Amino acid sequence: MKVERLLSILLTLLIKKKVIAKDLAELYHVTTRTIYRDMETLSLSGIPIYTERGQSGGFFIDQDFTLDGFLLTAQERQTLLNLSQNLAEITNLAEIESISKKLEPFKTAKSDTFLIDFSQWEINSEPIELIDAAIQESKKVSFSYTSYLGEASQRLVCPLNLVYKANHWYLYGFCQIREAYRLFRISRIRDLQQLTTTFVNHYQTICHEDLNSLLTNLELAPEIQLIELHFTKQVKAKVLDLFSEDEIKEQADQLIVRKKMPINDWLVSLILGFQGAATVIFPASLKNDVKLAAEKIVAQYDNQLS
Repeated sequence: MKVERLLSILLTLLIKKKVIAKDLAELYHVTTRTIYRDMETLSLSGIPIYTERGQSGGFFIDQDFTLDGFLLTAQERQTLLNLSQNLAEITNLAEIESISKKLEPFKTAKSDTFLIDFSQWEINSEPIELIDAAIQESKKVSFSYTSYLGEASQRLVCPLNLVYKANHWYLYGFCQIREAYRLFRISRIRDLQQLTTTFVNHYQTICHEDLNSLLTNLELAPEIQLIELHFTKQVKAKVLDLFSEDEIKEQADQLIVRKKMPINDWLVSLILGFQGAATVIFPASLKNDVKLAAEKIVAQYDNQLS
């Protein structure tokens, strides 16, 4: 459609310094005459498009031109401002702060529909800043790393991406020790150093499909089973925070939750966090895991008191 082609041409002009009518015609499968008409349409709509003749000529937009929110509604600009401000707060990265400042003039008096806050109570942004600088300069980083199983190792990595997923920061890069792409949780990184050694950046950055696969391997995803938990009414608010309405069956004296969940240390800790207000009905393996963990805690304090 013509409207879609016009929008695409406009974005191309904003990204590239110059474009040639012949190249655009081949790209959109139209004639060069059609491209010239498109340029005239954009000019009439207020876009300052210029033409330069000669071998290095082509169409271009004044470098001082800005869209002034032409492509975004007021609500969309407000949401982007909210997102950029929160990202700037948790990363302290100059490029994110720059985006936030550029969007600040579009702030409206009307409050945003969404109030989005990614920040944790406290976060150490120093490793994030160091890794970001290493990525920008194509410099290798070295660090000691503790795996999910508690195994420590030294790593030499060509950093490619900073990834924020499920309230955790990760470094994605090519590990020259393992000779493979790896995903590292930044909270498990120690003795991080940016080296003076640079690398030729011919590596592939991460995509969403690879991220989900790597996260599964990173945490050694446990078996998912159907569980049943019984809770006392005193912890109803906490149960509502953790489980959906269709997973909870409310009775006169208790709440019954049935859900398929991964059986791992996190689930055991979650159950223990209810301090006796949660009871495992099945599976038996989870019941035994909770019992052993509770006995270990009791023994730890019995030894201190003896």
